Amino acid sequence: MSYSFSWDPLFFEPVVILSVVLFGLVTYHLLIYSDRLKSKFIDFFGEERSEVEWIMFWRYAGVFFFAVIPLIVIITLMPQGISYYGIKFINISESALWIIGIGLVIIPIQSKSARSEANRKLHPRIRVKEWNRALVLKNSFGWFIYLLSYEFLFRGLLLFGLIPFFGVWPAVLINILIYSLVHIPNGYREAIAAIPFGLILCILTIRTETIWIAFFVHLILALSNDCFALTGNDFFKFRTKRN
Repeated sequence: MSYSFSWDPLFFEPVVILSVVLFGLVTYHLLIYSDRLKSKFIDFFGEERSEVEWIMFWRYAGVFFFAVIPLIVIITLMPQGISYYGIKFINISESALWIIGIGLVIIPIQSKSARSEANRKLHPRIRVKEWNRALVLKNSFGWFIYLLSYEFLFRGLLLFGLIPFFGVWPAVLINILIYSLVHIPNGYREAIAAIPFGLILCILTIRTETIWIAFFVHLILALSNDCFALTGNDFFKFRTKRN
């Protein structure tokens, strides 16, 4: 059997997409798990404030690697615009119903699972003892921009970008595989849970042709998890006014 090493122009788009996704995810994780970089944050901001700024750096870095770089690549190299990758406002009523319905299922489940010992060791990521409204808003905004970028990368660029070349189910399987792998640092439970969760998000994304269900469902999951983890842990205190 002989193989040809000749380049087919049809390879260009899937190769670029996979390269951008893998480069973004690998570089991002190398940065956020860098002890040297974290120590620089501690030296600059101090022990307590660095707990906030370090996690916000995680999220802003995610915006850069998951949204800014892919958008530059799409604008400069791809024949399609960003609407092709799920950034468009169609099927709004159907999307809203799915978001509300899934949200009503997620929140009661999160009210119990978020208070587990394993979850409370990880969440909320910002490990400062005293919280106030400003920190809640900062944390929520960080999740908002991070998850919007995250879902654009996964359910937008990676999913919609690969379907024309591999077909629906191979593209979904590639998506779920990478999605599950990036959850391994959070423990095997999250990595396993990411498989059915990722499958549901992929199916609904394809059905509505947008990333909005995936984004808002993921946002509800993250914010409710932080909320219940905070309120269910005596380590954290909420301060309404400045002393």
